[in-house]
Formats: sequence, structure tokens, C-alpha cells
Amino acid sequence: MILDISNNQQKYEFTHEMESLIRNCIESAIKAENLDIPVEISVVLTDNVGIRDLNREYRGKDDSTDVLSFPLCESSDDLKLIAGDEALALGDIVISLEKAHSQSIEYDHEFSTEIGFLLVHGTLHLLGYDHEIDEDNEKLMRSREKYIMDHLGLIRGDWTDGYQ
Repeated sequence: MILDISNNQQKYEFTHEMESLIRNCIESAIKAENLDIPVEISVVLTDNVGIRDLNREYRGKDDSTDVLSFPLCESSDDLKLIAGDEALALGDIVISLEKAHSQSIEYDHEFSTEIGFLLVHGTLHLLGYDHEIDEDNEKLMRSREKYIMDHLGLIRGDWTDGYQ
């Protein structure tokens, strides 16, 4: 896997542990989805202002959010058609570390757990999942997130008997 990480924020220190967390979460999501071709993903770490600008430009929503994904394939079916030795560029994941930190406090879990969740969520979007289509797609995506997070040992404070 080729992973390009850009730290475009100043509020939170970008450490070797954070870099390892990013790699581990993305690799776990890809492995859980049985994608066995080489892939390339770009991760951008930003703040609330940076993600708000992107959210406004690309989604027409003038507010900050926690994660944005920009897939380069239309659907998971597209991924199955691609074969070869070159890495497949899946797309970009943008995370507001500022929003992730505030959500980790709100949901009563570690900052790293929230970052991990946002990475798993973003990676699943790059692999064709979309929770905004309908309730069935939302349930499917949520169950995959929970499965991967459990595998990583990252348990969100807002999970009780399942994903909320």
C-alpha cells in the first residue's frame, strides 16, 4: 500500500504513533474488505477551517465536518474489474483533527480511537460504501465499521449494544 500523509494543521502534533495508527487503520479496513490489489491512498490532516473550506467547495455545505472522502472509483464493482501490479489510486481522506478531538471528548473515548474510526469510515467510502443512500446501506456500512474497529481494538464510547 502506498500511503501519502499530509499534515496541514498546527494544533495537534503529528507523531510516529499517529502515522502508525493511520497506516494500521487503513490497512485493516482494506484487508477486512478482501481487497488484494496494491492501492494508493492520500490522507490529509487539517483543522476545522480547512475542512470547512473543502466541505463548502465540494459538497456545498458551509460548515466543518469530521471527515471527507474523495473516491476515485465509482463503486466497489469498479475495484473488482481492475487487475495489475501497479497501485490503484483509491482517493483521498481528509480529517479535521480539531473535530476529531472534540468528538473524542463528546463520545468519551480516546483521541486515537476517534481518528481510527474516521480513517475506517473514510476508507470504506473509498471502497464504495455509502451510508447516505438508504437505511440498508447505512446498516451495512456501520456493521463493517464496527467489525473493523473491534478487530483493531478501538472501542468507541458511544457504542453500547451495537453501533449507534
